[in-house]
Amino acid sequence: GTAHFFNFLLNTTDYRILLKDEDHDRMYVGSKDYVLSLDLHDINREPLIIHWAASPQRIEECVLSGKDVNPSLWPQGECGNFVRLIQPWNRTHLYVCGTGAYNPMCTYVNRGRRAQDYIFYLEPERLESGKGKCPYDPKLDTASALI
Repeated sequence: GTAHFFNFLLNTTDYRILLKDEDHDRMYVGSKDYVLSLDLHDINREPLIIHWAASPQRIEECVLSGKDVNPSLWPQGECGNFVRLIQPWNRTHLYVCGTGAYNPMCTYVNRGRRAQDYIFYLEPERLESGKGKCPYDPKLDTASALI
């Protein structure tokens, strides 16, 4: 009786990717169109949130190609940016990848040097192709290792 539904009013339930960062006392969560940073000491505290959606043009191309036509099979809709990879890159950055509406993309997230900084933002100028790093299809599960 102590559990409650986790959604933070983001209109998504696709929370598949989790990364626990004990150095920064954070839990990073990937979902459809969002990356969240949760405080491990107070999980109910308002999270730091990055909205990272696919471009409107890419979503339109995805829909025109026949995806997103049957919401009963995939209620989240396939034509979004489903975050499928979150890896630590260095002390200040994460490397994140998403499906990009069937056109995978990756970039870096600045998380600051210390947990107290509360820095959490996407670096769009460092956006790169995610082909070979992230699946096209949001229904596919992933595992990753950054070497």
